[in-house]
Amino acid sequence: MVVDNHLIDSITDRFSCLPAIPTWGRSRDDDFGVGSRSFPVNEYVIVYCVKDKDVSILRVVHGRRDMEAVFGD
Repeated sequence: MVVDNHLIDSITDRFSCLPAIPTWGRSRDDDFGVGSRSFPVNEYVIVYCVKDKDVSILRVVHGRRDMEAVFGD
C-alpha cells in the first residue's frame, strides 16, 4: 500500500483547524446526529462532532464510500 504523506498532512492539518472554527464543515445533524459535521479534504471527508467547545473526529472516510453504511444508519 502506498502512503501519500502529503494527503495525510493535509488531513491532519485540518484536525487542528476544526476547534478554532468548528462550524467550518457542512452540518450533518440529519445524517449522523446533532452536532455532526463533515469537511472535505481532497477525495476524503472528515466527519466530526461538535459538543459545546469540544470537537471529536469520528472518522475519515473516502468520499465515494456510502456514509450511511459506514456509520451503520
